[in-house]
Amino acid sequence: MIKTVNASPFIPALKGASIALGISLASVFASAFILKDVKQPELLIAVLPKVIQVISALVGGFFAGRFSGSRPYVSGAVCGLIISAVITVGALISSGFRLYYAVVSIITVTAASVIGSLLSREKPKSGNARKKAIMKMMKN
Repeated sequence: MIKTVNASPFIPALKGASIALGISLASVFASAFILKDVKQPELLIAVLPKVIQVISALVGGFFAGRFSGSRPYVSGAVCGLIISAVITVGALISSGFRLYYAVVSIITVTAASVIGSLLSREKPKSGNARKKAIMKMMKN
């Protein structure tokens, strides 16, 4: 079987960003229905969008790292910047065009995406599992 590896980090980043934005959209709609029945949603309204952004960036970065052949942190950073570009437009509009909120959003989402991409890498095998993997490769 021939494996194709993308030399560019943009294709895996676009895949991860589309997954992350889909998760964000579904989470926002779900939280809107949940918050409809809450009696005092002020605290949740302030915190919930940031939590959704960070979790979706972690998941998007994870998939960007999985889809990339090498250097998963680059794909994760590009994925985070793509997600940030989409989210920043909404952050600037909702905050009354205060640049501080947009910068904080860019930093947190990009960092979460890089962390997610680094979590996607397989851990090296040790002991008997490593020996079995080597023996299996030698048989093929």
